[in-house]
Amino acid sequence: MGSNQAIEVTGIEGKIAISYTKPFQADTPYDVLWLFWNNQNKIEGKKMEVMGFKKDSTLTSQILVVENLGGTHLGANAHHKTKMIIPEPGIWRLQVKIEGQDFWDIVLEVK
Repeated sequence: MGSNQAIEVTGIEGKIAISYTKPFQADTPYDVLWLFWNNQNKIEGKKMEVMGFKKDSTLTSQILVVENLGGTHLGANAHHKTKMIIPEPGIWRLQVKIEGQDFWDIVLEVK
């Protein structure tokens, strides 16, 4: 992420966030930094899965699978930098699971 670019952050304070440098466009890969805060359980090294559910639609999509979350970064307990694609425009709920257990959801608008 360049130093002159505004960074967008979406998530739930103290729980989960994603950061990116421009609004999401459908079917376009984006560099995304996932950040996780979890004081109860260590999630570094754990598997993360993200499923996407499009609002007002039956469309679901597997967005991401990460086998090994990284450690502390920018004050978060765990992180992962990746490319992510959302297949269609609309409002999407991203359901995040760690080791098969619900963690938190993030809602994104995709143009």
